Formats: sequence, C-alpha cells, structure tokens
Amino acid sequence: MNVSCQRVLIVDDESALLFALSEYLTFRGCRVDGAEGIADARALVQHLHYDAIVVGVSPVNVHDACALAFESRLRLPMARLVALAVECSEGGPNAGALPGFDQVLERHLPTARLARVLCHSIAA
Repeated sequence: MNVSCQRVLIVDDESALLFALSEYLTFRGCRVDGAEGIADARALVQHLHYDAIVVGVSPVNVHDACALAFESRLRLPMARLVALAVECSEGGPNAGALPGFDQVLERHLPTARLARVLCHSIAA
C-alpha cells in the first residue's frame, strides 16, 4: 500500500491519537497536517490541497463533521474523506450514517491497527 506523496489532514480533538496517526502516516511517506478542531480544519481546507481528510466524529460534533465533509468535497472533489467514528451501528461502521464520507472506521480500534487500516483506506 503506497500512500507516499499524499497530503493528509487529520482532524481530532484527542491530541494523543492525532499525534500517533500523524507519526504513522508520516513514516509511510505522507505529508500530514493536524487540526484539533473543525474550525481549524475548515481554514486549512480553504487554503491547502489534500488528497485525504480524516475526521474524528463523535455524537457531539457529528453535524459539524458532516458539514466539513460537504465543504471539503466541494473544494477537493477527488479527496478521500474518512470518518473515525466513536459510535458506530451494531452492524459495524456505516458510511450511510455519516453523509459525505467515503468510509467510516471505528475510532476505538487499537491505535496500531487503526493506523494500518487508515493507511489502507487513504491509499484506495
């Protein structure tokens, strides 16, 4: 799975997860920017090109996260949009539950596994 030379934005309010995913993707050859909030992410999306945008989604920020996905899709139609969902349906993550995202991943996977799955997702 080759993700080198891709620019990735990771948006999450959990700084430890943001750091771990950034380190893993940087090691795999990505250029990674991080944002701890949706407002910061919106500003970055307006000024920079991203090949993939990864957004941590919780019940508290689901509306803003979907709005960010919609705005990002308008500005960057080819970008891969991945949600890291805190709560997923019983049958597993479902992109239909979060409109605008290409894929929904379970956020509470062990960090190493989440990083590998995420890397595969943005390379697709």
